[in-house]
Amino acid sequence: MVLTSYLDTINEYKNDDEKKIIYLIKKSYLDYHDINEENINRLRLKHRLKVIQNMNEALLQSAARNTLKYTLFNEYQLKDLFYVFKVKKKNNE
Repeated sequence: MVLTSYLDTINEYKNDDEKKIIYLIKKSYLDYHDINEENINRLRLKHRLKVIQNMNEALLQSAARNTLKYTLFNEYQLKDLFYVFKVKKKNNE
């Protein structure tokens, strides 16, 4: 509430671009006031595994595509080979 009233007072003296920014700040405080650091950290933890899996899959996809020109394997066969070596390496650690 304090921030909103403060932004209302300075809004009178600003140009259109600054008024848009002030509007955005006010709107974010009004619409998302219930989001806090604890909620953000909880959601980060909730989605972390999915993000890491997607990153690993994208890396595997890229490696397979880049290797295609040097081998007779197709993309799916290369991915399978990469998975085999990844699991073997993990088991040896």
